[in-house]
Amino acid sequence: MSLYQADVILKTAVELALEDMRKSPWLLDDIFSDFTKNPYLKKKYQTQIQNVKDWFANNKIYVEMGYVTDGVQLPRISIVLGDQKENESMKTMGDASVDSIMLLPTTIDKPIPFIVKAFTPVSYDAPSGALEVPADLKNFNKVVSGQIVVNVSTGQGFPIDDIMGDLIMLVPGSVIGSGQLAIVPKFGYYEAQVEHTWLNSSYQIICTAMGDAQTLIWLHDIVLYGLFRYRAGLIEDLGLYESLINSGPLTSNSDMTDNGQIAWERTITISGKTEATFIKAPHRLVEDAEMIDNNPDNSCCPPETGWVGGIKILSTSEPLTNAEEQDSLWYPIEDGN
Repeated sequence: MSLYQADVILKTAVELALEDMRKSPWLLDDIFSDFTKNPYLKKKYQTQIQNVKDWFANNKIYVEMGYVTDGVQLPRISIVLGDQKENESMKTMGDASVDSIMLLPTTIDKPIPFIVKAFTPVSYDAPSGALEVPADLKNFNKVVSGQIVVNVSTGQGFPIDDIMGDLIMLVPGSVIGSGQLAIVPKFGYYEAQVEHTWLNSSYQIICTAMGDAQTLIWLHDIVLYGLFRYRAGLIEDLGLYESLINSGPLTSNSDMTDNGQIAWERTITISGKTEATFIKAPHRLVEDAEMIDNNPDNSCCPPETGWVGGIKILSTSEPLTNAEEQDSLWYPIEDGN
């Protein structure tokens, strides 16, 4: 479950692109192939590719987060977080999510208590799997089939097949060992619903180079090529969906201009949809339910003639009239199981 870590992912994509191009200089030939394939450009600019290769090989390109201001060095690629706005048309889709996650008690630091704490059994017949428990064993009324008898000393567990009075029926032949036992839930974990929302997000990748504006154009094109190359396999695969890339104009940065050397910049904006997922409150799984009569003495007004108990089901499509309220059906429970 996560939020899209855009700055780190984009920084990684740019770094991988630069590293890949240093190992495979032929990629630069592909980026700037117009200088050799176009007959008009070839006459005047055929040396450009070699110039790019020499510049790229002899300059360390710094890839940093845009909010790092100490010791700025050029040429530089800065990753800057942009706007993130929740997508109104998709924000309620998370409420209908059917996704869930299993959470171990150790993961969320919420131990699941024993159903029945450590006790000494009265007897155990291994061939039949019949385990007799003390008659006054606390919370034994909450024990049901599927839960686990655990040997406290060894930690070994044995599923409960059935409950017969003071007998717990285990799988015949189970070797439970000696010492005290305890009973733990069938589901030794928590479950939580995972909900979703979507954000319209944008990020900026600022390319900055000092001196000749041509070097900034080279740097921009190298980064742009890398983004296209890694967009599907890394950027979108990790969560920036339906991405669009846009390059802004070439400008000068007066704050970085030094001793007459102009710092040139060009910003690449990448935008798209990012998914945010979050975990709702963890809950235990229901293993058994117990019906309790909250008015066993029938001390107040008696119910309708013939009604003996059950669940009342009302429609929620429209408010009921008084007459309809009186005529609402009661559905008796015939079998507690």
